[in-house]
Amino acid sequence: MTTPATLVKYPPGQDVVSKETNSNVHALFCPREGCRSKVLTPGSASLLTLEKEQLPKEMASASGKVWVVHEVMAFYNIGVSKPLPNPNPTQARYLACADCDHGPLGWHDPSVKDEQGRLLWIIPVERVRYQEEA
Repeated sequence: MTTPATLVKYPPGQDVVSKETNSNVHALFCPREGCRSKVLTPGSASLLTLEKEQLPKEMASASGKVWVVHEVMAFYNIGVSKPLPNPNPTQARYLACADCDHGPLGWHDPSVKDEQGRLLWIIPVERVRYQEEA
């Protein structure tokens, strides 16, 4: 029987982003103790730095660094809320752990797109745990 990998909070003691691809090196997991739900597989998200004004208040990130995917199917396992209540003309939604409902882990706002016009599904780096290298 193998021992499960240790999960650590950000910033872990190792690099979390590939310098070649700007993507996550390790799998990302739900931050709740006792839950080992995998949210993103290695290489599936890009690291982006946002200004504090670009982040919703409840998603404040001390570093401004966030993991971004461009479609919901890029997640390994995620829950998506109903559109947030009014006033919410953009139909923004929260992201949560699909196994334990812990959240919000991140958000999706259809009015926010990157330079190529792609949608952004965003999770601040501090809102997930990282698999520690053995």
